[in-house]
Order: sequence, then C-alpha cells, then structure tokens
Amino acid sequence: MSGKSESAPLYPVMLQLKHRRCVVVGGGAVAERKIEGLLAAQADIVVISPRFTERIIGWIEEGAVQGIAKRYESKDVAGAALVFAATDDGEVNRAVAADSRASGIFVNVASEADDGNFTNPYVMRRGKLVISVSTSGASPIAARRICEDLEERDAADYETYIAVAERFRTVARRTVGDAQLRRRLARTFMQIDWLGQIREGLYRPWTDAEMRRWIAERLDE
Repeated sequence: MSGKSESAPLYPVMLQLKHRRCVVVGGGAVAERKIEGLLAAQADIVVISPRFTERIIGWIEEGAVQGIAKRYESKDVAGAALVFAATDDGEVNRAVAADSRASGIFVNVASEADDGNFTNPYVMRRGKLVISVSTSGASPIAARRICEDLEERDAADYETYIAVAERFRTVARRTVGDAQLRRRLARTFMQIDWLGQIREGLYRPWTDAEMRRWIAERLDE
C-alpha cells in the first residue's frame, strides 16, 4: 500500500466494518464526525486523545466506544481495520498516517487528505439505501449539497423502490433454485416501471403470491 498519491483516481468501495476494530486519534469535533459514521457501521471503535468533547464522553460512558485518554503512540494502530487521524496537530496526524501505512492499514487524515490513503465521502442513509458522494477532495461542501439535493427530491421514492427489489429477490430465492435464472428474472422484473409508479402515487405492493405467480408465468414462456 503506497502513501501519498495526489493525482491517482479514487476507487469507491463499501466496507463491512461490523465488529472490526477502528481507531480514531483525536477527541474534538472532527473526531465526532468520524465516530458517528463508524457507529452507523457498527464498528468496534477505539478513540485516543488526552481530551474528549462532551459528546464523545457520552459515547464512552454509554459503552458505544472505547475511550483511551492519552497521547498517541505508534502501537495504538496495531490490529486496526481503519485508522482516522483527526487531531488539530498536523505533526501527530502525519505520525498516525506514517505508522498506519507502515503497518499496511488504510488511514484517513482529516487535516490533509493527501497524507492518508482513503477519504470519506458525504453519506446519506435512508433505510437500506446508502448514497455516498465524493468530489475527490475538491469540495466536501459541494458533496454535501449534492446529497442533500438527492434526499430532498428522490430519497423516499428510491427507498420504496429498493424495498420492491429486495422483496422480489427474497421470493425468487425461495421459488427458483438456479441463480442464473433468478438474475434473468430479476432483470425482467425490474424493467417494470416501478419507480414511475411510485413517483406518480400508483404503486401498490405485490403480495408474495402475486410475485410467485409472475415468476411462474415467466418460466412458462
């Protein structure tokens, strides 16, 4: 894993961090934002700083995160899936980044994105719908506004649309044994203009029996 890469394009990915150790170095407002995202992902969070904000103290007291009140040491990143350098001290952040990279750990540096090797996009969550927007570090404010615009216009409709797709997938798995055939059926099913029906207020949820009947008709064709 390389260090800085100012011009390399980013590779988007969604990580499963449930029960994975993630270390946040810093105890201020920036650290709060990093912790908040990790809590949503159900990560095992360790936050290291001589001082913490009241909000972080609350999380520590609730047992949502493990707080270690001390200055950062190189050994603190050992065993972490992800590390976040979120202090107001550039020298400390650079040390966290160097130690993490040396250990083959992905690290995010809040104060200087190029010191790390991953960035956080702006994220909007609505049920199982997760929309993330990145401007590759050009403007976090613009990324946030784009997400807010999507949420204002379409998020609720998309959430319902995803529920339709998920329900069909569940019924198809119970009905059709062949995975390749299920994928073909899913493509055909999603060609129905569900999103248009939802937006126009015409959508009515199908029962499982209706979905099984639709599948049987497609298989008979």
